[in-house]
Amino acid sequence: MQNYAASNRARWDVTIVISRGSVRQRKTMVLREIYEADFLKLIRLLEVKPEALNDLLQLSTQLTPKTEDDKDLETQRQEAIALCRRHIQATVDLNGDGRINREEYLRRVEINEREIVSWNTRTTSTEERAIQLSMCVQAVANLRTIWEVGSDEDKQGMARHLFEYITYDLGTGKLWISN
Repeated sequence: MQNYAASNRARWDVTIVISRGSVRQRKTMVLREIYEADFLKLIRLLEVKPEALNDLLQLSTQLTPKTEDDKDLETQRQEAIALCRRHIQATVDLNGDGRINREEYLRRVEINEREIVSWNTRTTSTEERAIQLSMCVQAVANLRTIWEVGSDEDKQGMARHLFEYITYDLGTGKLWISN
């Protein structure tokens, strides 16, 4: 695909399918405005509305129920955090009684606080799915934004990187893509 920017009505070199009678393929030019408008429609169809994100996550959870590992991880997390908090409290008590010096007190508290942070950052598979789904939704929204404000070169580069083949059907006026 090449953009011939001879005028404001530049064209893209794309494969055209004529769907009258037998299917024939040939390379030809399509007005840039038509091609880009159809490509933007395609990107908008890929978008997920924010209110539908929770529904998708619930559907994902229903299709793949919580595993024992998720339940075990959550139980382990809660127990480990509670244990670290008890260790911190015991360290405070030992320091208050004068049984450990200030440096030892700070070292023990820091170790336990780091352990709590470590356990809080571990995620279950459900949380991972939610994060991945959010990232995908954001990536598609970014595609639309880049397409709407991008230069002609940016648009062509994005189309080339996203799809291996882009075919425009003149008979139906549809854009066909494949990887």
